Amino acid sequence: MSTIPARNIFARHLVWTSFRDPADEDYLAARIMARRKLIYPFYWNALQCLEKYTKCALILNGHSAKKIGHKITQSHEILKNISGGLLDADYTKVESLASKSVWNGSPSTSEFFSRVENMGNPDNRYRGGSVHIYWSDLHIFDEIAFRLRRICFPLKMKFSESKRTYYDELLANPRAQPHPEFSFLKSSDSKEARKANLAALAWRNFAYFPDRSVRVNSVNGGMSIVNSPVHLLSRMGRSDDSTRAADCKEAIKWFSENCKVNFDVGKLLASLN
Repeated sequence: MSTIPARNIFARHLVWTSFRDPADEDYLAARIMARRKLIYPFYWNALQCLEKYTKCALILNGHSAKKIGHKITQSHEILKNISGGLLDADYTKVESLASKSVWNGSPSTSEFFSRVENMGNPDNRYRGGSVHIYWSDLHIFDEIAFRLRRICFPLKMKFSESKRTYYDELLANPRAQPHPEFSFLKSSDSKEARKANLAALAWRNFAYFPDRSVRVNSVNGGMSIVNSPVHLLSRMGRSDDSTRAADCKEAIKWFSENCKVNFDVGKLLASLN
């Protein structure tokens, strides 16, 4: 394992500005999309955020990004072996306020990574598959992003204010966030932009603003489903109107020949007969 990240601040800075800072921006974008109830953009930005934070932590702890790929479930499994209990999430505050109708339970970090990888996969940029979400997932995402950002450090490096390693320091202080302020708050072009970014970051955010969120006493809830255009059209293709059914089948076949889709076209068309 290379010792360069632990002893060379410029090496760490390169990784932080290439992975952590873009992940911060994806994190903010995902939160804004969640507030606007836009499912596809939420999952896409959440996927980008988790991938970059995970890669940042792995690179700083001896793993080459060239060997990691884009499967966040795989990179998460590697990271679990490095991080010990540092990724264990805590939803105590939000659970204490959420009703059963609002809170969809607390998935494991592995389960949430799998969900985001599935819903946020690249094919869904073009709505190739249907998606659903319990909007309480925003709170799951916040907590996991908070935990990931904490470990974007060489965990065996000595903490400057004590003789302990970063791993030991973070384990002893589960709500400590050693990184500086988000770059999008420091580099905003105007006070208005910074204010808007801060408001989007703080909204119902129990991970970064727990006391404020508890005072506001509002938990994100509800469920949304969006069906892919192709599957919606396939329902129309089951019409008793033979001309309409034939047109739907022709449209689906033509679309699949000219666009990448993530479903079995032959099977779908056969179901319309």
